[in-house]
Amino acid sequence: MNLVTIIALAIGVIVGGLSCACMVQRQWRRVHRETAQKIESSCDIQDNFYATADMAYRITLQKLESGDTEGAKLELSSAIANFYHHFKQLDEHSRWIAAEVREVELQAKSSAVLADALKKKPRLFENRL
Repeated sequence: MNLVTIIALAIGVIVGGLSCACMVQRQWRRVHRETAQKIESSCDIQDNFYATADMAYRITLQKLESGDTEGAKLELSSAIANFYHHFKQLDEHSRWIAAEVREVELQAKSSAVLADALKKKPRLFENRL
C-alpha cells in the first residue's frame, strides 16, 4: 500500500467514526427527550388519579356525614365506573388492574347501582372542576 491509500483509509475511518458518533448522539438525545416526555405524562396521569380518587372519597364522606347514603352510593359507583371505563379500553395493564376490572364486572352483577353506573358515559376529571 502506498502512503496516499493509507492516509485515505485513515481519513475514511475517522470520518466514518465521527459520523457514527454523531448519529448515536442524535438518537440518544431523541430517546432521552421521548423518555422525559413519557415520564412527565405518567406523572400527570398519576396526579390526576390521586386527585380524582381523593375527590370521590371527599364527596362520599360529605354525603355520608349529611345522611345522604344514596348519594354516597352513587358517588362511589361513579368513581368505580370511571376506573372501569378507563382501564377496560386498554389492551395492556398490570395484573392488579386486570384483576380489579374483573372484580368490578363481578360486583356489577349483584349491585344495581354499580351496574347502572357502568352503563352511563364516564364522567371525566376535567368536567368536575
